[in-house]
Amino acid sequence: MDSASDAFHALVEEFYGVWFRFHPDALLSAALPGYGGSMPALDDSQMGALGSWLESTVVGLEEIDFDALDPAEQIDMELLFGACRDEYQAILAHDWRHRDPLAFMPLRTIYQLALAIGNSGPAALEACLQGVPEILQQAREHLTGYPELIPRIWVDAALQQGAAGVRFLRQLSDRGGVGSGLQAVSDQASQAIAAYLEFLAREVASAAEGRCACGGQRFREQLRLRHHLPDRPDDYLDFARESYQKSRAELGMLSLEQTGSADPRGWMEKLNRKNPVPAEQRVQYVRRRSTEIYRMLAASGQFTLPQSAGLELQSMPDAYPLQAPVYRPPAPGVAGPSALLCLPGMPAAMPADTGERLTAWCIRNAWPGRHLQAAAAAGSPLAGTLVRRVNLSAAHQAGWSLYAEQLTQELGFFPTPEQALQGQLERLRRSLMAVLDIEFHVHGMAASGALLQLRSLPGHSAEQAAHDLLSLTRRPTQHLAAVVEWKILDALRRWHARSGGIDMAAFHTRLLAQGGIATPPVIARFFGRQAWAWVEAQVYSQ
Repeated sequence: MDSASDAFHALVEEFYGVWFRFHPDALLSAALPGYGGSMPALDDSQMGALGSWLESTVVGLEEIDFDALDPAEQIDMELLFGACRDEYQAILAHDWRHRDPLAFMPLRTIYQLALAIGNSGPAALEACLQGVPEILQQAREHLTGYPELIPRIWVDAALQQGAAGVRFLRQLSDRGGVGSGLQAVSDQASQAIAAYLEFLAREVASAAEGRCACGGQRFREQLRLRHHLPDRPDDYLDFARESYQKSRAELGMLSLEQTGSADPRGWMEKLNRKNPVPAEQRVQYVRRRSTEIYRMLAASGQFTLPQSAGLELQSMPDAYPLQAPVYRPPAPGVAGPSALLCLPGMPAAMPADTGERLTAWCIRNAWPGRHLQAAAAAGSPLAGTLVRRVNLSAAHQAGWSLYAEQLTQELGFFPTPEQALQGQLERLRRSLMAVLDIEFHVHGMAASGALLQLRSLPGHSAEQAAHDLLSLTRRPTQHLAAVVEWKILDALRRWHARSGGIDMAAFHTRLLAQGGIATPPVIARFFGRQAWAWVEAQVYSQ
């Protein structure tokens, strides 16, 4: 046991000591210390070295006695093995450097560092901005030779998001109290991005006609290696369609009961006009609601809530062009700073927020959604391993949010038809995204067809549909896996009750202690293979 365990931990330490040189921003994403603002290595020799390192790590993992590891180590090994194999395949078959103009711009990293400047200082942000001109020069070299491989939708996204980044950096440079060093590199970075956007518009856009569908083989690889799911896309298509049809039927029934019409659009328009929450009161509303939900959860007996991981809720500053919430998880242990969750601003095209929409946002992102996951993981040694912190699953996080919203509804939190409507709309959207994930990446559906279906969702604006389409093209398997994760979590809860488990708080504590990673290996190693076989049968028979 000790020799296999020692060999595995030594390999993990050695692997990430090298891997972070190629992915320095992963330190920031995993909330690990040490990110100094450096850019990833991108030339051919460095990418070749990364591929060799991934390949040699897979060989090293295969030489370790898997059965001699304890269950937690086995999960970590499965995660690392899958991540290495998946990244290696991506380098071989889909070299992003020749296809993805958006990925060269470190915009989200810049926004995260700027938000944290009050806590961590400007050094990392200055270093990051200083590296922007060079990496965008490399981008030109990689993209110029193969413009026909680049999907036009990604060029358009780069132009749009890059322009927003330029505006942000110019505002950052003009902001009072900014040091001269930060001001200078902000100016240089904004000029470099503006020049890069001119290059894309002039030399790339007209020739860009590449496919952004990953194809069936790559789709199956990611299901198996990243999500640890059986690689059967056709079975999943039936599953996703059933989930979508069920969600649509339940939404129609709810609307029919409340309005006499199965089409909820008229009902939604009335709700948008009724008691909207003014923009200046949104953050105060979510703070109050989050506290209220926390108290309701504490009294429900469903969770043992962490006492040490506080949550600071803020409104996203107007200068930040981000549609998704920005979340900084609590540091591991009991003495770290509170988590930070920023409520994004409302796009001009969107109707005013209602209390029900903001309540749903709290449930998905604060308690018992994303923040509960992160807070529980921060207090768990199991979740704190390097492998798990680097390999957090966005699909699991989305699936947990769906599960959390379903659970609060079943517990009778906010038992109004209007609140139930928000949950039904989210389940419908997620289920449709799962269907389109397979149809687009495996079966050749055109982006225009996917966009039409997204626009048909009740209450879904053209801006939201375009945002979802971009996410669909850039994250194959993630939207399908999110719905599968939701169904797996719900089935596991039923398995626990069926097996005589009555302490739901202990069940959720055991599950959350594993961290926000893919659920299948967690069930197989910690709940048992019989549990996984039962859960799998339940999910795919729905």
